[in-house]
Amino acid sequence: MYTLSMIVGSLEEADVLQEMVHKVAVSHLRRHLTEEHFLGLKGAFVAFLGEALGSGDDAAVLTAWAKTFDLFLVALREEEEAKKKQV
Repeated sequence: MYTLSMIVGSLEEADVLQEMVHKVAVSHLRRHLTEEHFLGLKGAFVAFLGEALGSGDDAAVLTAWAKTFDLFLVALREEEEAKKKQV
């Protein structure tokens, strides 16, 4: 929850957000979490949020969160590639 709060707080600061996303990716790679784990969390979180918000005009909110999770996926892939190059 702390990370989600920090993400929301830094949405208007692209550099800070990018750095935070990469730190999260590195941290999760150390724990052997994979792209599939992030995809599962993305689906579950966006579905939960959709239910919690109800049927209002919240499509933009759900799209924004889905894109935020996509940032994590990109960072995870970049960090995985960097790790492979180090080996």
